[in-house]
Amino acid sequence: MSESIYTDERATLKYWMDKLYVDENTIWEEIDAFGVNKRIRKKTKTLRDLSKFPNKLRFDEAQEMILEAEQFFRDGKPACEYYDSDGSPISESDFKAAKENCNIENLKKNIIVRYALTIRRDNLRLLPTEKNFFDDKNFLHYDDLQGTALDPLEPVAVLHESVDGKFCFAVSAYYTGWIVEDALIFTDRAEWIRCVRPKDYIVALSDKAILTYDNKVLQFQGGKILPIIPFGFLDQIYMPQKIEEKLSKITEDIEENDDFDYEPLSFIPWTVVLTAFDYIDYSYGWGGMEGGVDCSSFVMNVYRVMGINLPRDADEQEKAMPESVKLTNLTEEQRFEEIKNAPVGALLFSRNHVMLYLGTDDNGEPSVIHALSSYYDFQNGVGEKHYVRKVVVSDLHFKNSQNVEMINSLTSIGYFKRWR
Repeated sequence: MSESIYTDERATLKYWMDKLYVDENTIWEEIDAFGVNKRIRKKTKTLRDLSKFPNKLRFDEAQEMILEAEQFFRDGKPACEYYDSDGSPISESDFKAAKENCNIENLKKNIIVRYALTIRRDNLRLLPTEKNFFDDKNFLHYDDLQGTALDPLEPVAVLHESVDGKFCFAVSAYYTGWIVEDALIFTDRAEWIRCVRPKDYIVALSDKAILTYDNKVLQFQGGKILPIIPFGFLDQIYMPQKIEEKLSKITEDIEENDDFDYEPLSFIPWTVVLTAFDYIDYSYGWGGMEGGVDCSSFVMNVYRVMGINLPRDADEQEKAMPESVKLTNLTEEQRFEEIKNAPVGALLFSRNHVMLYLGTDDNGEPSVIHALSSYYDFQNGVGEKHYVRKVVVSDLHFKNSQNVEMINSLTSIGYFKRWR
């Protein structure tokens, strides 16, 4: 493993919490999450207040949303070769069938929005197909059709169905794409709004948050909000189940559960670091595949626990940060200087990657915690790729495929003004 990735005491929560306690420069004033979220929404199109989602959409509005969700598959099949889960090649006809399954020809002139809740963790995909689009048949962990994973009880607005009827085009609060119809329960808008903006709720404190109801075990991502019904000494969780294709609600008493709290945690450096270390060694999952987190879902979920709603993808997160220090065109020395001046909990961005800043170690080395997929070693100019695929603590000297250290790949630091 790269020397950049820590395996000593610097990979522990205690090490960084001890440093926070003695750092006289740490600002403990809590940040107003409501005000921050308002600023973030103004800077990105990918976060939606679903309570304001319209009842109807025009054909051209829905069409553009479906095409935009296809991302780099929108204008035709990329040059890269793809493989299904059994290693068989994805053919041109496979790709064409997936595109045609979007059923855009049968979009109505005026779309009446339908309202649904997810009944399990499931995937939002860029195209409505059961085939995987892996770019390496010998390493089947990165499906390029994977958008994100949705939690159980996630409200979505449904705009359209695929030709084969197996998929629905769904809009969540932070992502759009295709989800299998079997993962949804349809309901009316009033019931849906109850889950979009619950009056009373509990908050999942990490991706290990688990609830058991009706003999089912459900796992939630960090920051997920679940509606509850106050009821005497024991509150009740309000969960849907699917009976004869219709919504049926059940309630279960909530006993003491350390996986949840009744409100977001205070947004200060102490709680950011504490929450981030809940994920140490957690498995990497591209777009939430295989129950894991990727770099952007990791920081998104950490911030959500404190009531801050970031976009889902790293590039949109970078655009949305309320305050930013640009690092392009700076020397390595200047980059290190800017990072050392950054507050604990700031986000460091490079192209397609994001990391959470922990501060400097005892040797003055800037250090980060992040969901790392891989890094490269080079001998005589030849690179060798090493998969890590978990949440780690590291410095900024690990290299990418271009033989460039991360410190020199960084594009910006994102933070909040009252932390600076």
